[in-house]
Amino acid sequence: NGAKEAAASDKAFYTGYILMHYIVPLMVILDYLLFFPKGLYKALHPLCWLILPYLYIAFTMICAKFGSKIFSGFGGSSRYPYPFLDTDLYGKNKVALIIAFITAAFLALGYLSFVIDRLLGKNGKKLK
Repeated sequence: NGAKEAAASDKAFYTGYILMHYIVPLMVILDYLLFFPKGLYKALHPLCWLILPYLYIAFTMICAKFGSKIFSGFGGSSRYPYPFLDTDLYGKNKVALIIAFITAAFLALGYLSFVIDRLLGKNGKKLK
């Protein structure tokens, strides 16, 4: 019975993981392309889009500092929701470097979105 519960738990974890990390981002892109007015993004917006991920990281680190191993998945349990944030596993310096690379990737995608929005806004309708 315990094995069935573990299998069901793993299936739920991976289903949620796939939905949250692949399906929802695709739906957001489709929503933008199909329904969102183009040409509205400002050059500062990609920097603002980093606020929520940084708040999430801060919240995660605070919870990990004072909490126990509550996250399961990826083949084990941890105080961190993602292995790349696990300072127990990688150390603070490596996690900081990983966060810096993720920041650079988010900024690159953010400014790519900004440029695409500008290009699409030239041919589409803008909200005033």
